[in-house]
Amino acid sequence: MFIWIKIMSKKTNIDKIRPEAEHEIYYKMLEKCGILFYKKFNKNFVESDCPACGSKIKNRAFIKYGFSHYKCDRCLTLFCSPRPMDENLIKYYTEFESALYLKQILLKTDVDRKSIQHKPRVDTIVKYLKTFFDKNVLITADIGAGTGSFSKSLKDSNFFNKVIAFDFNKECVNACKNIGIESYQGSIEQIEDNSIGLLTMNDLLEHLSSPFSFVEKCYSKLISNGMIFISTPNGEGFDFKILGKKTVNITPPEHLNYFNPKSIQLLMGKAGFKVVKIETPGILDTDIVMREVKNGNINLSENYKFLQYLLYETSSSTLQSFQRFLRENLLSSHMFILAQK
Repeated sequence: MFIWIKIMSKKTNIDKIRPEAEHEIYYKMLEKCGILFYKKFNKNFVESDCPACGSKIKNRAFIKYGFSHYKCDRCLTLFCSPRPMDENLIKYYTEFESALYLKQILLKTDVDRKSIQHKPRVDTIVKYLKTFFDKNVLITADIGAGTGSFSKSLKDSNFFNKVIAFDFNKECVNACKNIGIESYQGSIEQIEDNSIGLLTMNDLLEHLSSPFSFVEKCYSKLISNGMIFISTPNGEGFDFKILGKKTVNITPPEHLNYFNPKSIQLLMGKAGFKVVKIETPGILDTDIVMREVKNGNINLSENYKFLQYLLYETSSSTLQSFQRFLRENLLSSHMFILAQK
């Protein structure tokens, strides 16, 4: 009991990035809105093969909020089928309260996200770009920019000639403009072919009804040797394995696709990209599981006795070492991909 109090008494990264009170409200909204969306639009849903490799062989995993989830027998991608198409998804992101409430959380956590997540990612991107391009040459487009925290990190790097942000939500576009980012309502379709040096998208690919066609469009927008940066959940990561359908990232219709390090390479390769780097730089895996235990959503003592011991009876340095192990072995539940045209 002492160790639990010691660990939870200080403000952790999960508290900074995912404040518990707001996220409890948000998760309840997600369930309510997910069920309402399914009842309203499920007659318009279409069947889907694996969004990564295209395989038709899939095994039913579970149902959540009415949405059937399958796992690809070939590449282990977890995905929804049948699924909504873009016209209904746009309604979800512009009209349903869960999507609108998320914007408030992002605004509240922007400063911490920038220092904990975004700046390290931008540093990694710029390091690779420097081997091909000079400073102040490239135009960068951040797709699904949200409130603009990542776009601002890109701009603050002082490496790019111009940073442009795109988002479907008008309030997000305005939030980007308010922090000095050139911003437009829309997505990849508004960009000219062969015009962009770097495309970035954080937590976007899992939302898309047709991720392959989107990645193909991205390829056409890039200049020669241009790069694309994608961050997305790793469906074969730690908290997905432990929590299953209770994983807080499984939130249809908001999320439809859960790729993994193997399947994301298949997807990018099909679109013509050369994958330069894949990492799972997650820092919240153990915190996410511990929060779900605290909230009574999983009982580790039943099937995960060793994990219970690891999380609650070892030292903080052991926990940090375990989190490093997850990161270094592509086992964390969030990943990023850097690929080149």
